[in-house]
Amino acid sequence: AYQLSDLEDVHYLRTGQVERIRNQRLLAQFKSFADFTEAAEESKDPEMLRMVRLLKDHHDILRLIAALRRHSTDAPDEADVIVSTVHRAKGLEWDVVVLEEDFLDLFDDEKISPEQRVDELNLLYVAATRARRHLVSRPSSGSRIPKQRRQGCHKVVS
Repeated sequence: AYQLSDLEDVHYLRTGQVERIRNQRLLAQFKSFADFTEAAEESKDPEMLRMVRLLKDHHDILRLIAALRRHSTDAPDEADVIVSTVHRAKGLEWDVVVLEEDFLDLFDDEKISPEQRVDELNLLYVAATRARRHLVSRPSSGSRIPKQRRQGCHKVVS
């Protein structure tokens, strides 16, 4: 899983602030955000694709990252909300789990291979089974799941 610092570095690549990039391997591999995006799409790397989507959807990403850092704690017992990757959540449970829309588009055959689809479905399964009482899915109005496939789905499952 990528770290916030990786996301910051890709943001700096996108905005041309290459002098601020800490991960010099990133700069050696990619001369531009277009190169990074192309590599993400060609390799279908889920982490790279998520970073591209996050950066395209959130132009204020540095402000959001700063807010995350300001309001975070390393002590889960002190946290009001726990933000986690699915991989780090394996084996853990919470009364309420909210799934954000950062999974790959399972219906886009051009952007996801059959193997990645299986991996992504497994991740969704793990994420959904972390909830003891309530599972909340938050697809946006511009959901990547076609409307006809969302019919009959409910936002809150108790």
